[in-house]
Amino acid sequence: MRLPQDSLAIPAFLTLPSLISAISLDCSKILVDGQSFNLKALGGPHSVHWIRKTPPSLSNTTFTIDICQPLKRTKGVPKSNECPGGTRVCGIEYDYNLADGTHMVKEVIPIAGDYSTSAHRPLDPYYTRLKHSDANADADKEGLRIELNGGKFPFDGSGGVQQKAFVEFLCDPHKTGLEGDEGDGREKEDSTDEGGEGRRKREEGEDGKAED
Repeated sequence: MRLPQDSLAIPAFLTLPSLISAISLDCSKILVDGQSFNLKALGGPHSVHWIRKTPPSLSNTTFTIDICQPLKRTKGVPKSNECPGGTRVCGIEYDYNLADGTHMVKEVIPIAGDYSTSAHRPLDPYYTRLKHSDANADADKEGLRIELNGGKFPFDGSGGVQQKAFVEFLCDPHKTGLEGDEGDGREKEDSTDEGGEGRRKREEGEDGKAED
């Protein structure tokens, strides 16, 4: 994702020695070395696809990110077919049967998000200014690398593999960072409560039973 270089309010910069962790991410105001930066113009959701031929089917893993807020649920889609509430980066693998044209959701992978309440796993973002990173290849780059945490696959249970996402924002005076972005015309739910927890608490009493 590329950022317009002529707007210093867009990229967020942090030097490696002052690497900072936080429970949440406010994309509109990231303060680094006394300077405030704003990523709000790059708020999502934004998706990319990883497509593989897996005869007799076709696999399409769609990775969706919203750097500014948790991803919203899609109305009419079963909860088991989407990442849990609080997710910022989600991977969903679809399996397409080329013979009959049908498809199914094969895997749902919560890669990063703030699950502090439901699973005690925060987003805990880390920021690195590219030109100050340890990689020599980044020496001539101006931009930001963000590490996002909290994900696990499978999500529920005591097992599973910890997940994380690394997202780079590169300054480019000739690009907005939204070129080729695909929209999602599906209707979304208003609530972004973590795992629907806020909604569940409103529907249940203190003893965990539904109120009349």
